[in-house]
Order: sequence, then structure tokens, then C-alpha cells
Amino acid sequence: MGDDAAHGVELGKLVRGHAVRVSEFAGNDIFIKVTSIDAQTAVTATNGMYLKGGTTITVVPEGDRPAITGDDGKFFIVQDTAANAGDKILNEDDSGGAIIINAAEEAYFLSAINETAGSDAGVHVEIVALGNPI
Repeated sequence: MGDDAAHGVELGKLVRGHAVRVSEFAGNDIFIKVTSIDAQTAVTATNGMYLKGGTTITVVPEGDRPAITGDDGKFFIVQDTAANAGDKILNEDDSGGAIIINAAEEAYFLSAINETAGSDAGVHVEIVALGNPI
């Protein structure tokens, strides 16, 4: 993916506690940048993170990721109706445990470019789970 022009790939949706592990496997140095899918910022030598050839880095995406718990520690969705705007909808099973649903995700974009012109890089990307109390 890394060559003399910045290239990018959509990483899909991530939640809190997830990060991106980027490995360079062709032995050439690169710059990388992970941003929201809305921004899709192209990496340059001045705005990206340096990744030495043959190494790996774990990146927590830039920007605020949505919280999936409220101040009471419970998972919730906020209603968006005129009568109930801002009221929480609690999602609990019969035992009081949380029910996980497809929410609080944001899509991300990875951009990569060579550090040195003509020294094409090879990039391997993985989504990894970090410690998460939920």
C-alpha cells in the first residue's frame, strides 16, 4: 500500500477499547495516519507517524470515540423524540446485565506513504482489542 503517493484504506468501525496494529513488512520506512472516515486525511511527512521498516506500531485513532456507557455505568441509547429528548433507554437482560448492540462505533481510515521516494513499503493492518472494562 505504501508508495510515493499517499494511499488509504477504510478500516471499518471501531469502538472504545479497539486500536489498529500496523506492520511494515517490506523493509522500507513509511509514514502513517489514522483518522475518522469523514476526515480521510492523507498522510504526509509532516502530519503522520513514522514507522521504521520491518516494525509494528499500535495506533489509537485520533479524535473522540463515542462513549458506550453513561455516568451510572450502564449502557444506554439516548432517545431523540421531542417528548423524550435526552432520556436514556436502558438495555438490560433479565439478570440486570447489559445487552451489547451495534452502537457507539465510528469508521476509521488509514493513510500511508513512503518515507523515501522509490522505496515501496508493504503494510499489514489488524484491528486489535485493548483492555476494556465493559
